[in-house]
Amino acid sequence: MLQAVASVPVSGAELFKAVSRQEERPFFGDWPCWLVASRLMSGPEPLLAGGEGTFPERTVRLTNAGERTLNGQSDWMRTGGQGRWIGGVRLDCCHDWRYVPESETLTRLDGLGVIE
Repeated sequence: MLQAVASVPVSGAELFKAVSRQEERPFFGDWPCWLVASRLMSGPEPLLAGGEGTFPERTVRLTNAGERTLNGQSDWMRTGGQGRWIGGVRLDCCHDWRYVPESETLTRLDGLGVIE
């Protein structure tokens, strides 16, 4: 999602289309996309910022924190990201699971586990 707004701000509708194009196995509907974007716009260091209005019309842009995260200089889950459960795995600052796109696995940052 951060890559979709890395170069220029886009509308919420354009964000959804860009995220859909990035998915190898598209399943992400517009409502879940905007829910995730809303989460990325909250917390002490939001990764995205957006204007007013309904989500399809709202302009979405990358923040400085989003740029640092996209460049690998920061880890949002450790700097204020909201934890959540995905597929039976807790993702938050205390559970260091990260998705590895190349292997399509979840891997713990401490090297103690892999979920395929």
